[in-house]
Amino acid sequence: MKIKTILLTILDVKCGAGVGVCVGTDLFEYLKRMGRDVVTRILNVTSDNGSDATNAVVRLFKLVNIFVGYEQLRKCNHVRCADHSVQLAVLQALKLIRQPTEQLRDGLVKMRRSKLIRQQYRIEALRSWLSSTKPTHVDLPTRWNSTHQMCDDAFRKRVVIDTIMDQYKDDIGHGILKVPVHRAVAATAILAEGEEKILKSIVQNLEEEQGGWNEEILEDDVIAMLHSQFSDLVFDAEHDFGFA
Repeated sequence: MKIKTILLTILDVKCGAGVGVCVGTDLFEYLKRMGRDVVTRILNVTSDNGSDATNAVVRLFKLVNIFVGYEQLRKCNHVRCADHSVQLAVLQALKLIRQPTEQLRDGLVKMRRSKLIRQQYRIEALRSWLSSTKPTHVDLPTRWNSTHQMCDDAFRKRVVIDTIMDQYKDDIGHGILKVPVHRAVAATAILAEGEEKILKSIVQNLEEEQGGWNEEILEDDVIAMLHSQFSDLVFDAEHDFGFA
């Protein structure tokens, strides 16, 4: 009866934080019923090398997949942890912002390379009372978090950047986003802390500030994605979300 209870517990794992930990704990309870010698033998094997433990878990669930059948696996109702749901939404947002981010990077590089444009940028920065008259941060592939820093800096200096881009649009070659779409990714990160009011505020500001700009790229896809991905999770006060 105890073993049946443990198996039913595994089947009844709910979506939320720590899904994998719950399954691991229940599997341990199942193995423990086989006796201390069995558990000790498993420990002797998996503690010899860190990769042994990893390989054991990977092999276990690979065999589970084969036993169940991949066709059935695709149809089953996946139980996702909170972090996984946030990760999926962020990946979806990254797909949507890839093109505008590349446009932003290209425009900033061209702006920094021109001495004339840099001089005009400083003039506009002084007029706008910016704390720094230096050209905005440029994304560097070798620097961690560089893309976010570039987008965040561009957003804070968006008034000046918009003016420069409009004045020198022929030199730069294309328009620039008035509201960098990284705000959507920032919103998903805040979801991890369950800050409902902040999330709603960010989404609302993004909708208002975007206006009619760049509709062919962004439209309302990010907004819709955020609401659909997290309507059942973020606004449920019973869950406690957090990144590992």
